[in-house]
Amino acid sequence: MDQYDWRVWTRVLQIVKRPLWVSVACISLLGLGSELLHHAAPSSVTDGALPKLSLSFEGNLPTWFASSLLLLRAGGRCDCARSCTVTPRVVVGVGGDVYLGFAG
Repeated sequence: MDQYDWRVWTRVLQIVKRPLWVSVACISLLGLGSELLHHAAPSSVTDGALPKLSLSFEGNLPTWFASSLLLLRAGGRCDCARSCTVTPRVVVGVGGDVYLGFAG
């Protein structure tokens, strides 16, 4: 196993950790805000925004974002798996990530 690969992935994770957390927080707050705004003051504007931003509906921004994160994780695991010994655990882990990414 090449140690350089792990150092590169560690550096990549350090770089993208904060933007990922910020984007997850923003998407979640948008969903929560749309739910609360719709509950507090129902109108045609909130009726239009609710299906696109709400965490309760499927096929909208939070759903696509979550699926994209799972596919990104699967891609990272596939790249890491190329540099290590392939075991049934690695195969099941990568396969599960890919399945969840496409099923989401």
